Amino acid sequence: MSSKNFVILAPHHEGHEHVRVCFSIVANVLKYGIVSAGHTCEIMETMGTEPVPPPLKELLTDKTVIVFSPFIYSLEGVDCRIIVYNTESLGLELWRKEGGNWARDPRVEQVWDYCYNNIILWAEESSRCAKPHVLVPIGYSPE
Repeated sequence: MSSKNFVILAPHHEGHEHVRVCFSIVANVLKYGIVSAGHTCEIMETMGTEPVPPPLKELLTDKTVIVFSPFIYSLEGVDCRIIVYNTESLGLELWRKEGGNWARDPRVEQVWDYCYNNIILWAEESSRCAKPHVLVPIGYSPE
């Protein structure tokens, strides 16, 4: 198996320290699993849904970027492969609508989800997203 280069974008919201801490913990656990599987991985902190700045766009080019679902919009104009890690309930109508938008992005290779019930919801609405959906519970590591 060839090694891949991953970058995990960990969002930060001014005034919402709990968001930064939660996503940072999940990002570090993901990184541990990815590195344990023989790949390279780095974590980059971003400002939530704001577009990534040009210097960061260059660093992300040709990499596989793992982005938490609501923050995929920050990758507009970035030439990279994307794995969306959904950490939200798909039962909310707004989320189901928005999920259909980012799931159709041609750069998205897979959608990872923390919740088995979300995987079932996506399967029921497979016409909205033909991307592979993979259950990746928070805290998962291949070892």
